[in-house]
Amino acid sequence: MPQVQELTPTFTQHTKLEDAVPLVFITKEGIEAEKRILWVLNQQFKIEYSPLVPVIISLLLIFLHEDETYIVMRSLVERSEKTNALREIRWHFSLRKVDFGK
Repeated sequence: MPQVQELTPTFTQHTKLEDAVPLVFITKEGIEAEKRILWVLNQQFKIEYSPLVPVIISLLLIFLHEDETYIVMRSLVERSEKTNALREIRWHFSLRKVDFGK
């Protein structure tokens, strides 16, 4: 992962993380951890639009370490990919804008 993330993916219509999710309860280190997690998820998965992803990461980082948060998010996104591909009920996240809000 690059040292400086020039553009952190937010999986929303916003280009800045601070516009996508309120960061009032998270430390500066937590914000950097969130950026790293978002960057890695963006590299591993085809997430087109999922505004809940950065919000859930922020909440998890309040209670979990960065590596634990990543493992939880990876599992949730993997399950979301599987259920979205099968057109089953989505238990976690919509990963495409067209599916969001259904």
